[in-house]
Amino acid sequence: MTIVGVDFTHNYNYGGIGTYTRELVREMSLLHPEVHFWLVTQFNKSIRFKELYAGIENIDIKEMMPSNLFLGKGLKNAADLVRRCIWQQVSQKIDLIHFTYPDYYVSGLNNSISTIHDIIPLYISKYKDIDRQKLGKYRIDKIIRESRRVIVPSKFVKGELEKYFPLSIGKTFVIYEGIKDLFKCCSVDYEVLRKYAIPKGMPFYLYVSRLEQRKNLDYILEAFRMLPNSYRKEVSLVVIGNGNERLVVALRNKILELGIERSVYHLQGVPDVDLLHFYNAATALVFVSYSEGFGLPLVEAMNCGCPSIISNVSSLPEVADGAALLVDPYNVEQISHGMERMIDDSNLREKLKNKGLMVAKRYTWSKAASETIALYQQALA
Repeated sequence: MTIVGVDFTHNYNYGGIGTYTRELVREMSLLHPEVHFWLVTQFNKSIRFKELYAGIENIDIKEMMPSNLFLGKGLKNAADLVRRCIWQQVSQKIDLIHFTYPDYYVSGLNNSISTIHDIIPLYISKYKDIDRQKLGKYRIDKIIRESRRVIVPSKFVKGELEKYFPLSIGKTFVIYEGIKDLFKCCSVDYEVLRKYAIPKGMPFYLYVSRLEQRKNLDYILEAFRMLPNSYRKEVSLVVIGNGNERLVVALRNKILELGIERSVYHLQGVPDVDLLHFYNAATALVFVSYSEGFGLPLVEAMNCGCPSIISNVSSLPEVADGAALLVDPYNVEQISHGMERMIDDSNLREKLKNKGLMVAKRYTWSKAASETIALYQQALA
C-alpha cells in the first residue's frame, strides 16, 4: 500500500490554501482507497478538521509536530530544526510527502512533492516583477530543485515559475482547483441575509476575500463611490472579508473617508452555508485583485450563477475563460464602469451567468484528486 504524508501543520482556518489541502485530501482518500494518507499536524490541532474525515479508513491523523513558536520567538530556528528532524523520521516510514504551502516546506527530504500556489510574496508593489532579494527568504528555488514534482493551480503560475525559475521547466504541472459541492445555484434564503442586516430585495455587489492590499479593495470602494448617486441609492456593496484589527480599522476609515458608510456592509466570519446565499443573491462578484494564483471565489460564484467582474491580469482571465467581465485593476474608472454595466445590462448578466455555469463544470475536486494521484504515481515510478 502506498503511504502519502500530507503537511497539515498550517492554515487551520478557511483561507484558500487550507481549503485546497482539506478538500483535495478528502477527495483523494475517497476516490483511491488503495492509498493511505498520513495527515501530519501539530499537537492538539486535529480537532480543526477531524470531523471532515470521520469514517474514512485510509486517513490517519498524526499529531506529532510542535508549534513553530513552541520554544518562543527568539528560538524559532531551533524549533525549525526540531520539526525538520521529525519530518526526516516521517519520510523514512512513508513513500511520499506532499507539502501544500511553501512557507512550511522542509528542505533535505528526497521524497517530497510541493504545491506552489503563486509567487505573490516575491512581487514588488505593482505585481509585475519580483524582488530578487526575497528569493532566499521564500526558498522557492530550493523547493523547485528538491521536489520530485511541483503542482501549480494555473498556467499563469506555471509561466511565472518558468520565467523566473528556469529549473521548473519540465517539472511543473498544472492541476486546477475545485469547487465545494455546497456552492451551487439555489433559492435564496433571505432570512440568512437578514441575519447580517442586508435588506431583502436590495441589489448588491459582492466582495469575498481576505482584507489585504493585493485584493484591491480600496479601488473597489472608490469605484463604488464613483457610481452615479441614483445608482448608489439603489445598490450596495457587501464586503465579506476577514482581517486583523489594523486592517478592519483601515477599511472602516476608508469607507468613512469616502462617505459611503450607509451603502457598504462589512461582514466577517461568514460560514460557507451562509456565503452560498450571498453568491446566489448578488448582482455581481467584484474580484479585481492585482494578482491571483487561481481564484476560488471566482469559481464558487460562477457555480452559483453569480456574474463576475474580474481583473484582466494574472490567473483570473484563464480561469474565467470568457465567463466574466474583464477590467484593468489599475484603473478605478474602468472598474466603476464595469460595475455600472452590470446594473444596466441584464442581458450581459444573463450571458455571463450561463457561460459561468458551463465553465465552472471544469473545476471539481474529484478531477483535481485524480490528477494529483496520477502525479504521485509518476513521482514514485
